[in-house]
Amino acid sequence: MSDSIDIFKTTNEWLKSHKIIFNAYESTDSTNNQAKIEASELKENTKVYIAAKQTAGRGRNNNQWLNSTTSNNLLATWSFHLPSAAQSVTSPIIGLSVYESLTEAFANIPFSIKAPNDIYIADKKALGILIESISMGANTRLIVGIGLNVFSHPEQISNSTHLSSVISISKENWTHFLEILNQNLAQAARAATGAHLTPEQRDRILIGLNQYPNLSEKYVSVSPFGDLVSEKKTTSWREL
Repeated sequence: MSDSIDIFKTTNEWLKSHKIIFNAYESTDSTNNQAKIEASELKENTKVYIAAKQTAGRGRNNNQWLNSTTSNNLLATWSFHLPSAAQSVTSPIIGLSVYESLTEAFANIPFSIKAPNDIYIADKKALGILIESISMGANTRLIVGIGLNVFSHPEQISNSTHLSSVISISKENWTHFLEILNQNLAQAARAATGAHLTPEQRDRILIGLNQYPNLSEKYVSVSPFGDLVSEKKTTSWREL
């Protein structure tokens, strides 16, 4: 499906209309890097950083994450003030919030959570999450980077895909998604200082994980600490 809207421009306009504080870059090294540069001086509870193009975007373990085209994918970082340190349950909580934002905004698409930090459509990756935190005395900034392939994906990566390959993207459904995502991320950030996942969170995470079609075996539960439990083994989310 061809590009019907400019994701960068439309997201800019949505942030402005909702009076959300943000920085926008036609090109930057990494939106997470920009958020970290400002973290120690930032007074706002929440700030968003978006880019049309990243030249040194990173994934987990410093894997390089480049975007060679402009404006057609979501490259964004949310920076949240936390009253205390983010806990080990942060990653599954954030993953759940992004997964449920997608499933609510774009119904009947086979999204799944692939621990520790990816969202898939069927058996192909569509979104990556990079979570970092910066402690400043008693305060913490939680930095959540999101890269969503909307109208294109890296052709050299065989297991990747993009959202518009399975659903038509319009200004209406895109801004609806932003509404849900922004709200869900804020709620997840507030929950990130908790020591445990709630039973409801654990059940919802389990549903998202078991939607992934290439699991060697289904998970039977998620522990209060985010451990992934199958019939044969228990794996810590932090060790993935």
